[in-house]
Amino acid sequence: MKLSKLSFSVVLGLFAYSIFPGCSPEEKIIVGPLDPAGIKGVISLPPGDSGDISNTRVAVYDNFVDLRAGRALAETALTDRAQSDFVLELDSGGYFLELWKDLDGNGERNSGTDLWGFYGYGDTFTTDSTEITAIQVLTGRMTAIDLLVTIP
Repeated sequence: MKLSKLSFSVVLGLFAYSIFPGCSPEEKIIVGPLDPAGIKGVISLPPGDSGDISNTRVAVYDNFVDLRAGRALAETALTDRAQSDFVLELDSGGYFLELWKDLDGNGERNSGTDLWGFYGYGDTFTTDSTEITAIQVLTGRMTAIDLLVTIP
């Protein structure tokens, strides 16, 4: 009887597996799945502020060109009125985060009339484009942010 290379490899693999009977199935796993990576956070109004941040769009962009063109890499919406959690699973890299709620209903981003701004230096919410900073996401890690936002 002649065994092919594939058959021989299968038989050898089964033999090797059988000579380690004391190992549990969990111990036999050599490479496991990585934890999800991305950005998670809490967006909230300052204590005492009235307003509603539900349905605010949270979007991330991997570069300024896409941010200016409105081409989001990933997005979600906030669900609660005064404080809301979000999670965006992403690959490792640097991302720009934008928040927008169209308060005046015209379908356009307007500073002063809409809740609109970006993640800025030092975990701040900013409408100043010179203050925008990238959020760094590492492989297998969630980057946590907390932002206080004000509604115009």
